[in-house]
Amino acid sequence: MKFDTKTHRQWNNYSNFVKFLGCFLLLFAFSVSLIGFGKLTAYGQAGRSVTYSDITIDHAKGEIRIIVQPGDTILYSDAKKLDWMEATTMDNGTNSVAVIDISWINRSKEFILAIKNKNETSNDAMVQINLRPREEGLKAGLSGTSTLIDKVVNKPLELTYPTTYAIYSVCKEYGYVYFYTGSGSTARYYEEYDNIEWKNGSDGVWRDFKELNPAIYANKGTSIYFRVKSAGEEKLTTTVDKQGVYVTKGAPAGKEVRFSYAKLANAPRVALNGSDLTVALRAGYEYRILPDGDWVNVVDAHANSLGKIEPVSLYSLYKKYDRNDSSKNSKFTFQYQEFDMQIRIAATSKKPSSKAFNLKVVSPKATETAGIEISYTLPYSKKDGISFTNVNPDSYQVALISGKYCGGVSTFDASKVDYKKVKWYNAKSGTKEKPSTVKIPGSVYTGKNVIEEPILIYRIAPVNESKTQKQVIASKAIAVNIPTEVVQTATDSVQSKVELVQGTAAEGKIEVTTTNVSVGATPKISAPKKPTGITITADKVKTDGKFTISVKIASTAQVVDSYKFNVTIEGITKEYTVTIKAKPATPSPTVTPTPTP
Repeated sequence: MKFDTKTHRQWNNYSNFVKFLGCFLLLFAFSVSLIGFGKLTAYGQAGRSVTYSDITIDHAKGEIRIIVQPGDTILYSDAKKLDWMEATTMDNGTNSVAVIDISWINRSKEFILAIKNKNETSNDAMVQINLRPREEGLKAGLSGTSTLIDKVVNKPLELTYPTTYAIYSVCKEYGYVYFYTGSGSTARYYEEYDNIEWKNGSDGVWRDFKELNPAIYANKGTSIYFRVKSAGEEKLTTTVDKQGVYVTKGAPAGKEVRFSYAKLANAPRVALNGSDLTVALRAGYEYRILPDGDWVNVVDAHANSLGKIEPVSLYSLYKKYDRNDSSKNSKFTFQYQEFDMQIRIAATSKKPSSKAFNLKVVSPKATETAGIEISYTLPYSKKDGISFTNVNPDSYQVALISGKYCGGVSTFDASKVDYKKVKWYNAKSGTKEKPSTVKIPGSVYTGKNVIEEPILIYRIAPVNESKTQKQVIASKAIAVNIPTEVVQTATDSVQSKVELVQGTAAEGKIEVTTTNVSVGATPKISAPKKPTGITITADKVKTDGKFTISVKIASTAQVVDSYKFNVTIEGITKEYTVTIKAKPATPSPTVTPTPTP
């Protein structure tokens, strides 16, 4: 009994040991399962040896790398899981790395890749990855303006680039490159510029979009290729879809899109009319006054109510113009000075602006009164008209216009003259021996189209462009009144007649006050049969309407009784007189008679 009992106890002890060992093994298995469970996704089962945290997707190289234990073999397959292939395993320190080539996968559409350890027979233990497709539908366009109309949402889209991009500072001149994907209701503008890369030509090197400078290609144009760049390396996160497939964010480089960057259109040739003082600008053009003027759209600033553009006067140019806020407009002050302007074809939503045409306006000489004589008779004669005589070395132009709209003579405003409607008469440069004279017919003044408040204007004629000289615009005009009556009232500082005495050099003066005579007018002396030793001159009319006649005689001057001479100024002639008295005779000495003795 004791033996049996002992034996029974021994068996009982052994049974306890087996129970203990079983519990230990069960606990160990449970612990292992917990460790395995910690490496699984929320939907996975125990026993998985490959987890999301071990996987790195390299979109640029087209491979997937998995950290595995030494000796492990990784298998991968497509979504059908029919054909499992082995990944290449390489040593990497204490761990190994299994590398899966995914360059063979068609990335134009979504692809599900399954991964598992070779030792895992159940498909439930595998990790499935959703490889997103690359961007296939990227398209590129070029706009000359920063505002595009999004046809999908029917609202304007303002194109803006980061200030650190090379294109930022030149897009206004060379165009705005924009991108979009899809078509129809799925179309959208692609504004993730940091994800865009480009290369010049098919053999170029891919560079970030921020390095694109279209100004480089403005002269010749080029072919540029764009694409959405590769996402690089990506580690999986815990995000899965409804089927338990891991969701990725990145994708390989997108499909290349070829974009033809055309060279900028040639600059327009724009004519300057130096006589009309106009520039032949057209609709679709824009201009700016250098050095700091803004670009001004010709239609906005100069079109009439019908949108028609007439030649634009130099007096009506702008330095700044805002079609929405006239308070911001700034006129260019044209003062017959030299200035430069640029003209180009304005940008549109389909193309950038053209190259710029540089127009230099050369400043003219100032209009001079020297060498100019204007004459007419009163009452005004249709037959005689107005004679304009020019002995100045410059060619002149003269015309009759109405002073009603440009201030008349006293407050003449050259900027208000419509030079396109002025009938100019040309007087070429002349000399004293052979002056150049033109006559304005009286019918211009008193004909059917009577000129109201007539004034005469004259200026130095413009110079046309040639091989030997630059174009020069006409000078600023000077206005002269055409009076119905001219009065010359003579006052003198000596006497009404100059009276001098023979035998002694002397000078006499007559101060003449005029009305309705132009300032700067030059009196013309007419002295027929002038005696020897007499000199007669007159200065120009001063601002107070006065001029001085000077008469000088030499000691040898002859005796003349009431010598007459004429002074003509602006068609009005008045007679003046010089009298030279004989030198008194020296009395004979008185002879004292000799006394008779």
